[in-house]
Amino acid sequence: MKWLSFIFSHSIFVSLCSVALCYQTVLLLGYNGNVYLYLLVFFSTLASYNMYWMLSRWRFGTGVHKTALKEGWSNLIMLILASAGIVVSFLFIPRVWIWLSGSVLFTLLYSLPLWPVKIPFRLKEFGFLKTSLLALAWAYTTVFVPAGLADAEFDIRVWMIFLTRFLFMLMLCIMFDSRDAQIDRIHSLKTLATDLTPSAIKILMLITFTLYMVVGLIFRSVFNDMPQTIAFLAVGMVTFLVYLRSLKEKGYFFYYFMVDGLMLFSSLLAYLATIL
Repeated sequence: MKWLSFIFSHSIFVSLCSVALCYQTVLLLGYNGNVYLYLLVFFSTLASYNMYWMLSRWRFGTGVHKTALKEGWSNLIMLILASAGIVVSFLFIPRVWIWLSGSVLFTLLYSLPLWPVKIPFRLKEFGFLKTSLLALAWAYTTVFVPAGLADAEFDIRVWMIFLTRFLFMLMLCIMFDSRDAQIDRIHSLKTLATDLTPSAIKILMLITFTLYMVVGLIFRSVFNDMPQTIAFLAVGMVTFLVYLRSLKEKGYFFYYFMVDGLMLFSSLLAYLATIL
C-alpha cells in the first residue's frame, strides 16, 4: 500500500481530479479538448500542492532545513518535476498564461499565511477568506481556464458552471477544514471550521449544498439535458452521503480518496451522460 500512500500524499490523485474537472467543463460546454491544457493543469496542481506541503513543513516543523528538505525531499522532487512539466506544456499553448495567471494569484493568496514574509493585510484573521480562496482557485482553473483557451464567450452557461463548481469545491473544502480544525487551531491557522461552531458549519454546509443543487439543476433544465440532470442528481446525493460520513470518519484514505474522489466521480458521470 506504500505506492497508494505515495500517490495521495504527493497530490498525484488530486491532480488527476483537476484534469477530470477540466474535462467535465469541456463536455458540458461542448468544446474541443486540448491535451496540453490537461497536462498543464495536472502539473500546475501537482506543483502547487507539493509547494504547499513544503511550506507547511517549513512553517511548522521543528527545524526549517531538516523538516523542509530532509523529510520533504520527495515533495521537493515532485515540485521540480511538475515545474518542468509546466514549462514544457507552456511551449505548446503559450497564450494560456493570460488565463492561468488568475489561478497562480489565487493559489499564492491561499498559501500566503505560510510564507516567511510579513503579510501586508490580515489574511490570517479571516478564515472564510482562506477557505473560499481555495474553492475559488479550483473553480477558476477548471472552468475559466479551459473556456478562455477555447476563446469561448463567457455567457450564462460558463458562469453557471463556474458558480456550481465553486459551491461544489467549497463543500469539499469545508469537509477538509472540519477534519483539520483542531490542528489548525494549534498552528493558529484560520479556516471556516476554526471560525465557526460545528453547528454553524452544518448550517453553512446545508445552505451551500442547497445552492449547489438549485444552480446545477437550473443550468441543466434550461438546456434540456436530461442525462446530465440525472448524473448531477446522483453526484449531489453521493456528495451529501459522503458529507454525512465525514461527520464521524477521520481516516486518511477516506478524505484523500472518497472526498477528493467526488471530483473524479462527478466527471465520470458527466462523461457517461454524454454517451447515453
